Amino acid sequence: MEYKPKVLVTAPVGTRSGYGSRSRDLIRALIKRDKYQITINPVPWGNTPQNALDTNNPKDQEIINRIAQPTEQPDVHIHCVVPNEFTPAGKFNIGVTAGLETTLVPMDWIEGCNRMDLVLCSSKFAKESIAGTRY
Repeated sequence: MEYKPKVLVTAPVGTRSGYGSRSRDLIRALIKRDKYQITINPVPWGNTPQNALDTNNPKDQEIINRIAQPTEQPDVHIHCVVPNEFTPAGKFNIGVTAGLETTLVPMDWIEGCNRMDLVLCSSKFAKESIAGTRY
């Protein structure tokens, strides 16, 4: 039997938000690869409704079936939120963020990025804003 790394995705997967939509796309892509044991830790996104997943939609059901509390440290933790909320939980930690439309991001965002092994941004501008901020 082929070993599949344990991947924990912490994200607002059930919300009708940009981060919710992004996290569902990310999870569907991981599921499609069929190379990982995926567990999903859903988190809220402010007061955004948690009604984006439809139990009658097979693609959504694949996500719903993977929602659970992790029982052990995952090989990879993917945290899809704003950087000040990035929390490492795996042996390797990936932060996924949309960033900010600014040239100087808050210090707590830099601190959050520094907690992760890899940070993925939605745009080159967001990446450059984070990478170029100095305190």
